[in-house]
Amino acid sequence: FLKQLAYFTHHAEIANMNSEIVLAERYPTIYASALIEDCIEKGIPREAGGARFNFGPCIATVGATDVGDSLAAIKKLVFEEKKITMAELLEALEKNFEGHESLREELLKAPKFGNDDDYVDQIVAGVMDDYCKQVVKHKNSRGGHLVPYQNPLIWYVNTGQLVGALPSGRKAWEPLSDGISPTRGSDVSGPTAVFSSVGKIDNASITFGETLNMRLDGAYFSSETGAYRLAQMIRTFVDLKIHHCQFNIVSTETLRDAQNNPEKYQDLTVRVAGYVAYFTRLRRNVQDSIIARTIHGA
Repeated sequence: FLKQLAYFTHHAEIANMNSEIVLAERYPTIYASALIEDCIEKGIPREAGGARFNFGPCIATVGATDVGDSLAAIKKLVFEEKKITMAELLEALEKNFEGHESLREELLKAPKFGNDDDYVDQIVAGVMDDYCKQVVKHKNSRGGHLVPYQNPLIWYVNTGQLVGALPSGRKAWEPLSDGISPTRGSDVSGPTAVFSSVGKIDNASITFGETLNMRLDGAYFSSETGAYRLAQMIRTFVDLKIHHCQFNIVSTETLRDAQNNPEKYQDLTVRVAGYVAYFTRLRRNVQDSIIARTIHGA
């Protein structure tokens, strides 16, 4: 995994360097550069390195939780408990678990991120730490370095359509985890357990930001008392130094009805992954991925 991570960040640097050189030579933003410290004094636009601080752009990623869940399943079931062999696992993944349903059940029961379980949480934290350290090793054309970013926007669905089955138990072509959110339906220990898991990551090192998405049960959070609960939850994730969290408090029944009768819900908005969108204008697979998220109560 670490070799693959290094390989792809290296090639991301090459692609970025080439595009930055083209931007500096052909498309300098003179007005925007004039508003940034030191560009006027140096007589150099920001694209050519005139700014005082020259970090970025980002290398965005998706599926860190899937990686951590998968590595945890391999560690536990293959190496520690020896319930399955690596050959058996690879065969099951190649066949998308067809004929290997019992093996998949074992994988799904392995520890999952988002439940305040150090066994898997520390692996996810390690994955993010390795990713951040790899990214900042790589330079841009302006004398700074690239920055890590964990906000896939809609790409957690699109990228999932390119990724085969995973040792976490996820089947091929399904959406990946959105941002640093737990994999859909795997966070079964309540919202504060999710915060505890995410809080174990060095979130400050993800300098360009990250997204954490949660669905909340309106029966618990829509009243005045519920608003107080939500305020306390927000206070908690701030105290844990988590970068970001956004909530959907819309019932599954409402979302399903909106899918079937979109003309009745033209003003219904949901939080996708770092942004808000009109639900009925999203593609069906994105709608389904939002509905599949765990609904947390009190």
